[in-house]
Amino acid sequence: MKENDLTLERYKYILDQKRWLNQVSFRLTSMFQLIAIAIFVGQYKVILDHSNGMVSKDIAVSASMVLLLVSVMVSVFGIGMVVSGMFSWFQYKKEEVNIEILSGDLQSELPKFWNFVRWYESYIIVMMFAFPFCYFFILKSYFLPLFNG
Repeated sequence: MKENDLTLERYKYILDQKRWLNQVSFRLTSMFQLIAIAIFVGQYKVILDHSNGMVSKDIAVSASMVLLLVSVMVSVFGIGMVVSGMFSWFQYKKEEVNIEILSGDLQSELPKFWNFVRWYESYIIVMMFAFPFCYFFILKSYFLPLFNG
């Protein structure tokens, strides 16, 4: 196999890996949204059971805190996965540019970090970071006072 063929195969592999990383981040976002919905459904069930007298105030508050903890853990895991995917993407992009330079057909350049406002991963990270804080605010402001009444 010639070196040009090997370089071409490596280039195709890099492009496939970048495509795969994009798909994974969209799947991760979908899973995060499903888990967020499940957390709010769980909170709704806790409020409903408490209002019907099926669970005590202490159990309702404890269950709400567990749901908050789950939201924090899921967010930390999700952010870690997205950030690691971004680092992998950067590495593949660097290899892609190097191959283009070697072939003499430079079509793209290395991305600049400050272009993060154009990356959808940035907004995914913001959403995942904000979710537990928003949930905590809603829990403290609206849900926990329901258990005292």
